[in-house]
Amino acid sequence: MKRLLFMTLLFTIAVSAAWGQAGKLRHQGQFFSVGPGDQVTLTVPAGVVMTDAQVTFSVPGSISNAASLFISDDTGNVLVYELVNNTTFHAGIDLQSGVPSAGALNITLSCYNIVGNHCTGAIMWSGFVSATP
Repeated sequence: MKRLLFMTLLFTIAVSAAWGQAGKLRHQGQFFSVGPGDQVTLTVPAGVVMTDAQVTFSVPGSISNAASLFISDDTGNVLVYELVNNTTFHAGIDLQSGVPSAGALNITLSCYNIVGNHCTGAIMWSGFVSATP
């Protein structure tokens, strides 16, 4: 029994030392109020694994498909594109594994260029510091 407890303690110390800063949760969020054709972008810093991104907001009631949430990497590839739901006024992704950032992983809300459109709400991402950036 003592040997098992000792081995468990050594394993816990080794894992804690190996992770150091790794595993620490990170997040960023921002309130926005933008007009037609405008965008709001948050950038996930290098060394962070983004695990989810969310946007909630309000728009004029008569405008459907007024905005979208998309995530793109430093090469310009769009990894996720989602229209904001017209009923819940929400869009988001929740990943099991996450997307590592090299410093240019962008989370963007695009308020579509529709006459009378105006998007007000909040955008956010969360994730954790990776062991190897």
